[in-house]
Amino acid sequence: PNFRRPSSAAAAAPSSESLTMPATTPTVPPAAFELGDVVWWQDASHAGLFRRGEVLGVTARGLLRVALDEPAREAVVEVPAAQLLAANPTHLEGSDDLGDLSVLNPASMLRAVGSRFRAKPHEQIYTRAGALLLSVNPCRDL
Repeated sequence: PNFRRPSSAAAAAPSSESLTMPATTPTVPPAAFELGDVVWWQDASHAGLFRRGEVLGVTARGLLRVALDEPAREAVVEVPAAQLLAANPTHLEGSDDLGDLSVLNPASMLRAVGSRFRAKPHEQIYTRAGALLLSVNPCRDL
């Protein structure tokens, strides 16, 4: 193989192909998320807690605009799609088996286990995950 370094003239003049920019700015969310999708965003300013929100649109810079709905739609954030996780429909969050969830990621698992733990009239400390059984310590806050 030839491992010679290119001449300085060739290195200084990048090809025109490497400098081209896309002709248009995306106006729809990336393929992973659509307008109105419910998503999770990990908020570093709140101890890394996952916050639920809804995709509102895309900015000119290609970031997704997400309206956070916990608590009470307090904010709209602009984040890259790579920082979002898909969320389950709310009717699946209290399922006693994590295998029933349509989306299984850390945020969805924590929400499902937490929803069951906070359920009234008594705390449900056990949640199945297929053949596994998860238990929450009832003497600790979740």
